[in-house]
This record gives sequence, structure tokens and C-alpha cells, in this order.
Amino acid sequence: AFINFTQEQLFYNCLIKPAFSTDITEYQCSTEGCLFKAEFQKTRFVETSPHSCFKLDSPLTTNEMQENQHIILSFSFDEIYEITLQAGQQFENRYGIFKHDSFIGKPLGTKIFNVKNAGFVIPLKFIPSLHTESLKRRTQIIFVPDISVIIGKISLKPFQNVVEAGIGSGSLSHFLMQAIYPGKLYNFDLLQERVDQAQLEFNNYADNVISKQSNVLENGFPGVPNTIASLVFLDLPNPEKCLQEVKRVLVTGGHFVVFLPCIEQIHLLLQKAYEQKFRGGEVVKVHAQGYEYDNRTLNTLPLYKGAKNVVDCKKFRQFTKVATGRTHTGYLIFLRNE
Repeated sequence: AFINFTQEQLFYNCLIKPAFSTDITEYQCSTEGCLFKAEFQKTRFVETSPHSCFKLDSPLTTNEMQENQHIILSFSFDEIYEITLQAGQQFENRYGIFKHDSFIGKPLGTKIFNVKNAGFVIPLKFIPSLHTESLKRRTQIIFVPDISVIIGKISLKPFQNVVEAGIGSGSLSHFLMQAIYPGKLYNFDLLQERVDQAQLEFNNYADNVISKQSNVLENGFPGVPNTIASLVFLDLPNPEKCLQEVKRVLVTGGHFVVFLPCIEQIHLLLQKAYEQKFRGGEVVKVHAQGYEYDNRTLNTLPLYKGAKNVVDCKKFRQFTKVATGRTHTGYLIFLRNE
């Protein structure tokens, strides 16, 4: 049997009632232009198509840029920005002035020159890793090394659900919503301003995020059903105060991950967590050191006597350390729900 679903039906059937019919063996998303397709195999869904509404194989595609589209501007390896294309607007930095109109209608990956035709930029499609690099700090940011450990150790999969408290700059949220798409990401923050800004960004990329303002330590996770989450992630102080709420939303065997900066906080969290029948308690600190392989020139003495005002040089290639100034120092604590 073959059947088409709207996105709402797909979310409902796949996330709330995954075993809705053993007669349906294959389904396909009916969103226009979406190639998402999956098979039904013994009460679980397996994606069989390379693309979906959200996931992308590469940040560089041949899609034409349109007004109101969010794109990544890559000027160099460590200087990238995210902008929203608006007719009549312009982007300005040390490389010059770039008119938004010069982007609209052209394919992503095309060289776009400034108004003086002197400098250029490469526009790229949004992906979470590029978004993280381009973030302006609303709060401290969790960067790719920590995020990769979180997602890798837990093995997040499509159709799973995640609860996150402490949205901050939304760096981790973008990775989570891509890893579990079309599963639901419920995230919470204490400040309504952060929630509004994050939800505005999330709506540009996917529709599987529900953001709410809540003091999680006092009010828990309002609107999140019982035993629905495969992962609960907390990046906030005193996480031991909401352990009962974490157990309420976690499935049996679900993962509970906390990001804390101090050893003293870890001691208190683990003591309270074991009292609430959590198990595990692995503590990880991630440090990533990057290197680059580039050309070097070394001045040497002249090769023959009597040479004046002559400097010989030797060219070679070598590894050099890359500065790692943008890191989020802290500890990751991994627990499991019994």
C-alpha cells in the first residue's frame, strides 16, 4: 500500500501513534517539492529518501535566492554572517557594501561582488554548524565540539522527541531539531525575549519546534506530555530542583544530559539524581584543538660568500595550531532514566 500524508498527519501518526496501521508499508510527505519518503517496518519508520523538507546534504546548493530568505555569507573560514534578504537593503562590513538585490534571483554558491566590484562573498544555504559560527551572543554559546558529543553519544534519530531548557542563543536547538526531524523539539527559557527571538529563527527553517517561556525549576515543562522525550537537556543552574519533572517526560531508558560549569554543581546533581533512580552519571569535558596545513617561507643565509643584499628563502608546508578562543567551557553529565 502507498499513501500520502500532510505534515500534520505525519507528525501525529509518526510521533504519537507510530503503529497506527500494519497494512501501510510506505508513505511519502505531501508537501510540495518535498522528497521525504519512508517505509514502515515492524512498528518503526525507516527513511528511504536522501532529502526531506528540512534536511540538506550540503550547504552549497543550486537553489535561487529569494526575498525574505535566510542565508549564510561566507567571507573567509572564520568570518561568516547570517542575513535575511530584503529588497532595497544592504549589508556592510570591511569587505565593502553588498546590495541585497544583487543576491536575489541568483543561485547559492555564486560569487557576489560588492558595489565597487572589488571584494566578493559566497552565499551558502543554512545548516546548523554554519549558523552556530555566525551567532551573535545573546548568551554563552554551546559550540560544535560539545554538541557533537551530545548527539553522538545519545544517537538521536528522526521521529524522536527532545525537551530542552535554556534556549540561550539557540545553537544546540538547531542541531537537535535537524537530528530528530520530524520529531518534536520542546524548548523553554526563563526570558520571553529569548523565546520570541529563537522561535522567529526556528520558523525560518523547520516547523517541528515548540518554544515557551517557563521557569522550569518551579513550573516544569508545561504542555509536554508524559513519557514522550528520548532526551531532556538542561543548561541552567540548580538542575536538581526539577528532577521529578524530568522523569515525568522521559521515556524509560531515556537520556538526561546537563551542562554545568562547576564541579560542586555536579556533586549535588548526581547525589539528587541517584535518589530519584537515575543511573549512569558519566561526566565529560570536551576540548578541541584545530590545526591548519599551510605554506611557510623561512629566510636563510646566502648560499655563497661575497653575496651582498641577498636573502635566500626556503618554502615548505607545515601544521600550525588554530586559535580556539570560541569555546564553551563546562562539563557534560550523562544520565539515564530507569
